[in-house]
Amino acid sequence: MFIKVMFGAGCSVLVNTSCRLVNLTAHLRQKAGLPPDATIALLAEDGNLVSLEEDLKEGASRAQTMGNSLLKERAIYVLVRIISKRERTWPPPAMSPYWRTWMTITQSWQGPD
Repeated sequence: MFIKVMFGAGCSVLVNTSCRLVNLTAHLRQKAGLPPDATIALLAEDGNLVSLEEDLKEGASRAQTMGNSLLKERAIYVLVRIISKRERTWPPPAMSPYWRTWMTITQSWQGPD
């Protein structure tokens, strides 16, 4: 069974979910250029977030859980990186050159309190 996973700016990949979850997540991290320790999830078309890290069945180890036990066949998902408070930097590094401009514009629209 296959799913389509979208990530980045117009990037997508077909993924076979008939494999162990640990292999599936490693492959998605590699394709998206994420570090091996990044926490990821998949956002389904219906708005449900499927955690690939924590939604494991009781008593099953992460290495033995299969991807097709969590994901729907032939569905489209969006890859989401979960950033914990420890990892968060402010302002976001990718947006820092424009962050101050955006904040200034936003504050000017709000007007004086």
